[in-house]
Amino acid sequence: MKIKQIAFTNSGLQREENEDSIYAYEKDNCSIFIVADGMGGCENGKNASDTIVRYVAKFIELDLDKIITAKKQFDKVYDSQTFVSDLKKYLLDANKEIYTNYTANGHSSGSTLVMLAIYDDSYNIFWAGDSHIYQLIDNDLVALTVDDVWENDEKRIEGLTVDQIKTNPNYGRLTNAFGTIENVNIHAMNGILKKGMRFLLCSDGVYKYCDKKALVKLVSAEEIEEKELSESIKNEVYKNGALDNLSFIYVEIEE
Repeated sequence: MKIKQIAFTNSGLQREENEDSIYAYEKDNCSIFIVADGMGGCENGKNASDTIVRYVAKFIELDLDKIITAKKQFDKVYDSQTFVSDLKKYLLDANKEIYTNYTANGHSSGSTLVMLAIYDDSYNIFWAGDSHIYQLIDNDLVALTVDDVWENDEKRIEGLTVDQIKTNPNYGRLTNAFGTIENVNIHAMNGILKKGMRFLLCSDGVYKYCDKKALVKLVSAEEIEEKELSESIKNEVYKNGALDNLSFIYVEIEE
């Protein structure tokens, strides 16, 4: 498996500290890519997004080989399903630490998450919050994630008209994110990995300020260079008035 990845994060034009955290890891048959958008103010938001990355990195870089070796001792195969199950446990532990250390003590702290986890010939997507994962399909960026916001909760908007929903003070409010609730809902989906697949993981600091047509044009180019893609997205975002942190990871399955 050969993967091309371009990871970029920037504090933006207004914030002194970048609350986002990104993570890109490749080894043998396993690859992990994360964009986590921290919330709650400089230190608290950064601690939340960093905590997610720290737990996943511990699992991948320190524990995964030990787990696989232990399985082999009992003639058991460490398959993709087990990989996903173990990975989710670490994510839940990350949420528990953020919630216990901050939210439960009255401090505002949390983070969104989008993650692309590749193991053998399958890919798995995890998310919570309103960061996005797109896949380039037929020259269009198709969102694989659904935002955890008030208006996407059918129970909350039942019986309301379109105008009532859009004018509600809760419109756009996050309903699920790491650290903000004791039991975070980690959404997941999976598929078979194929040559030529292209994914874009990004925070709302990117997709809210970068025209989708411009994004499609950038990630569908025949040859994508790291500096060109990073500078193009950053310039497009800032041109459209973004002040917040922005982060993205582009992933292409080359073979």
